Amino acid sequence: MEESGVAGVDISSFSGVAATAKTPKAVVDLLNRHFNAILLEPETRAMFAAQGYDVAGGSPEDFQRRLAEEIATWSRVVRAANITFEGPASASCTPMTRFPVSDRR
Repeated sequence: MEESGVAGVDISSFSGVAATAKTPKAVVDLLNRHFNAILLEPETRAMFAAQGYDVAGGSPEDFQRRLAEEIATWSRVVRAANITFEGPASASCTPMTRFPVSDRR
């Protein structure tokens, strides 16, 4: 990003699982334990490694921190590049369920 005038930006991707804000902490913690256990399985690690991904689990707090960092970083990029949104206002609030889901198995 330095060549675009924005220094100190690491471009990478990550994935995570989110639940609604009203999900009980006990449920979030249970799901987190299960997801982390799955990510430790050799078959899971091998599958992700074959696709070029590094596998890393973590806590819900780790994920919240990462999201906050990404929002701060990309907000800075958007401001520095003077990027504006020109679509309909509702487009920024489209529920994720309207996006197609693909299964690449």
